[in-house]
Amino acid sequence: MDRILSLLLLLCLIATPAIMAQSTGMIEGQVVEMQSMEALAGVNIMLSGTTYGDASDIDGNYTIENVPSGTYILRATYLGFQPYEQEVQVRSGQTLNVDITLEATTFMSDELVVTGSRRPEKLLESPITIERVSAEDLEYSGGSTFMSSLSNLKGVNYTNAGMNTQLISARGFNSSFNTRMLFLIDGRLATLGGTGLPQGNFLPSSKIDLKNIEVILGPAAALYGPNSGSGVINVATKDPWDQSGVTIETRAGNQDLRDISYRIAGTVNNKFGYKVTGQYMQATDFKPQREDGLHFYQAQGTLPTAANTVFETDVVENYDVGATKINGSLYYRFGDWQATGTYGWSSTDQFSLTSNGRNRIKGWEVDFQTLQLSNTNWYAQVSRTGNKAGSYQLNQVVPAVQATVNAGVPLDQVDIESIREAVAFIDDTEIYDAELQYNNQFGALNLVTGLNYRNFLPESQGTYLEDGEGQNISRELFGGYAQLDYDLVPDRLQLVAAARVDGNSDYDTQFSPKASAVFTVAPGHNLRATYNRAYTTPSIIQSHAYIPIPDLFAPNYDFLIRGNTEGYTIQDANGNVINTIDPIAPEEVNSLELGYKGVLGEKLFVDAVGYYSWYNNFIGTDVVADGFNSVAFRNGEQVLVDGSTFTALLSYINFGEAEVRGFDIGMNYYFTDKYILNANLSAIELVDFTNDVTDAQLPLNTPPLKIKGGFTAKEFFNNDMFRQPFLKINGRWQDSYQFLSGYWNTNVLLDDDGDLTNDEELPSKFEMDLSTGFDISQTGLSFQASINNIFDTEKVDQLGTAPRGRTFWMSLKYNFSGLRL
Repeated sequence: MDRILSLLLLLCLIATPAIMAQSTGMIEGQVVEMQSMEALAGVNIMLSGTTYGDASDIDGNYTIENVPSGTYILRATYLGFQPYEQEVQVRSGQTLNVDITLEATTFMSDELVVTGSRRPEKLLESPITIERVSAEDLEYSGGSTFMSSLSNLKGVNYTNAGMNTQLISARGFNSSFNTRMLFLIDGRLATLGGTGLPQGNFLPSSKIDLKNIEVILGPAAALYGPNSGSGVINVATKDPWDQSGVTIETRAGNQDLRDISYRIAGTVNNKFGYKVTGQYMQATDFKPQREDGLHFYQAQGTLPTAANTVFETDVVENYDVGATKINGSLYYRFGDWQATGTYGWSSTDQFSLTSNGRNRIKGWEVDFQTLQLSNTNWYAQVSRTGNKAGSYQLNQVVPAVQATVNAGVPLDQVDIESIREAVAFIDDTEIYDAELQYNNQFGALNLVTGLNYRNFLPESQGTYLEDGEGQNISRELFGGYAQLDYDLVPDRLQLVAAARVDGNSDYDTQFSPKASAVFTVAPGHNLRATYNRAYTTPSIIQSHAYIPIPDLFAPNYDFLIRGNTEGYTIQDANGNVINTIDPIAPEEVNSLELGYKGVLGEKLFVDAVGYYSWYNNFIGTDVVADGFNSVAFRNGEQVLVDGSTFTALLSYINFGEAEVRGFDIGMNYYFTDKYILNANLSAIELVDFTNDVTDAQLPLNTPPLKIKGGFTAKEFFNNDMFRQPFLKINGRWQDSYQFLSGYWNTNVLLDDDGDLTNDEELPSKFEMDLSTGFDISQTGLSFQASINNIFDTEKVDQLGTAPRGRTFWMSLKYNFSGLRL
């Protein structure tokens, strides 16, 4: 028996290596540099999320042994070269050969962008000012939504208006209702049709599906058409070939934050692809306080601390905010073509700002369907975007509740829900958007040309637009554009010329030219000069608004917000004409830029730009008649709300001309590819403003000086348990500034005692954020934690937002690579 046991033990010892060899595989190959094809020694090659790896030898060769069978992400990193990633399939008993080619990089300057010229180009060589949020930046960003990743970009004005509300603007003239930046996702228009506002956090896409975000600063109408006078935000999503597998992320934090996101993507035979993503996020937003001296959330003309004054928090059912999102795509590749069909839907709860107060958003739905067809030279898409509003105006609910309380009904007995329903918005708007684009290279000449069609079909049933009693509103836009990019002197002088013509069913034809020159002073040092013209077409609400707001203290007196398609005649109490308001027309901006992009010492990347912009027919809002001393007439009929004796009118008008100048400078310093320091500074000034219509003064509504900076450390340690750690710190400071946007006015502030003050400016503000995380080896899990507003600064970015305190959250993400058949 002992002999038998000994024999069996010997056989097991002999067989074990063979069994192990059959259950594991091996990866080997060589690492070379792309241009010279020379071998690279000392390159770190790892299977992500595991401890399996090797370093290349003097001949560039590497070997990773005893790898359990399965699907992995092979990752190679080397200082001065772009990271390399490839999905590999290890099979039992087999050796997989994977040769790796690394591309040298001057860090950020060699990143590719597509939004600036609608074709791939190096960031260093782009003829315009463009900022990019990479996939890694999105991964490391620590805000409550993906829009927070834009907060530290050079030249960007960032407003954190709530746990689920972040607003972006650029080049001045911010407002509570900013429509001057065009918002796109994968090149498709992503706008709320009735208001003209960017979708932002209404977007039916979750953060874990985003590939990158590119932001053009300054006019961009030559390629993108109307409403890109301040710039363009283009969000790109991942397809199944970018990343396949299953990703699930959960987050939890203060303000009752609960969030779960998922992404499932795969491919079949490299021809078919599929993707499903979703998100469910809930939180409690910050509440305004009665003693807050910066805001008027209550009935106009009353103080929040006055006895029996109804405040916003008295009429809001709760401060729950969040979003539910789902998105699905199918892909098919044939030859060099790819066809994609996508459906997305979201439902959003939040608080939003308007020129006349705050709105409570409850269950605002956005849905879209899109078909895309593309290859190297052609791109075509057609899409439908719809939205259904769930919203009511707090500035209507508060006065109505106050009037009921004044009539003797105790606040706790007022039927507030019925009042909310009575002033609720209906918004069933649809947008049909189509584009055909062609691009090609003919020697030293690059051509991009295309056609656009957009059709806006708003429907409010008279709740906020002039479409009651069977009246219909619609708007069609037709556009065509072309851009020529020519290397006049190869590798030295690049010339760019572009032009676009847009027809509009409501307004005159618009012509948007662009001209640029990029001069390479020396390799890695480019100077650029650019001229742009852009138009901001009045949004549907600016043209056709109809929102009556009863005054609490004056019976038979109402305040009316109305669009301006016909113009107005203003008379005094004696019937004398004292002013004439023309119908609102598109706003035009012409802009000149001078910029430099360069790499100093292979470590420091610098991007600096100075600009000067001229605005004509500047669009703004103003009270054009007070209803007593001045009365408004439209087409010969006095403007009156039904049942009212006196009506004050606020409308959208073209003020006149404005001139703005400013500069942005940004720097990224790479100690190594693992330690990066960045800083940027932006300054802007309103040079001149001419108001030909009213006595209103136009503030820039933007901090005159902004300073931002940050430090990123990644992969600063590795051990058997924790892999690819990172630490990211960001800080933002903005100067004090005056803010005036309709109802919101820093000239009418309250001090800590509730008394009127003449500060006339929002105070300066500094915030700091921190985010950190790491992968847990061989589990597919990664951990992240974030703290925003570390010093608990309760100052606001603009009027109308409740002061925000410190927020923090932690997340756990699971990633399974694979699903490629």
